[in-house]
Amino acid sequence: AQLAMLADADRGPAACVVKHTNPCGAAIASSVEAAVDSAIAGDPLAAFGGILASSAELDAPAARRITRDGSFFEVVVAPSFAPEALDILRSRWTSVRILRTGPLRADTRSSVEMRSIAGGMLVQQRDTLVMQSPRWTHAAGPAPTASTLEAAEALEIICRALSSNAIAIGAADPSIPGCSVRLFGAGAGQMDRVASCRIAVEKAGANARGAIALSDAFFPFPDGPEVLIRAGIATIVHPGGSKRDQETFDLCNRAGVTCLTTGVRHFRH
Repeated sequence: AQLAMLADADRGPAACVVKHTNPCGAAIASSVEAAVDSAIAGDPLAAFGGILASSAELDAPAARRITRDGSFFEVVVAPSFAPEALDILRSRWTSVRILRTGPLRADTRSSVEMRSIAGGMLVQQRDTLVMQSPRWTHAAGPAPTASTLEAAEALEIICRALSSNAIAIGAADPSIPGCSVRLFGAGAGQMDRVASCRIAVEKAGANARGAIALSDAFFPFPDGPEVLIRAGIATIVHPGGSKRDQETFDLCNRAGVTCLTTGVRHFRH
């Protein structure tokens, strides 16, 4: 569903790598090959043995990138596959699962999702709200550029697909031609938000400097933002709503870091 939402952004083909239900890499680019390459670059270590999904037909150049030496995927998913791409995938891995979805749609017929629990089912609304940066609040630091807001909107979709507590770090990647935005690193499923910040920073490495950090919920204390700012993050986006929001805003102002609040939080368990 999140890949379909990225595709609906109509900024080019999108791709993601999923491992244990979490995106460890995701990107939007000018071609399927560039999107796939950028998604794998998000976390090559975690991507090994994962699921690779594309929002557009998988063509031969993308298939060659997927099957490059050192890569291994259990499942490849796309709306359709070019005949040559199928031959490339099948000749590389005899046991790879190739799934054709047909056209991706972010809006499915069901507005709810269900999860099994002991003795019953948990029914909850699906998180399909499309976030728009003009509705966000510029809370601290320098005013964001148009390109920063565009990248942040895509990263917000990626962040909501991560297990809570979730932090996603990313931006456009000039080192990959045609890449308009990609995930540099993510921290997910942690018991506290500071740990998620630390993991995301570690995964992003040097790419964190000048990048954007998205949080799926507010920061209860400024300790998480401190971790992000020390790593060189230039823009922090979070829902806001903490009693101590002002402490985070003050920290960003002192550090010259842009802080935006969305007013909407996401929790994925």
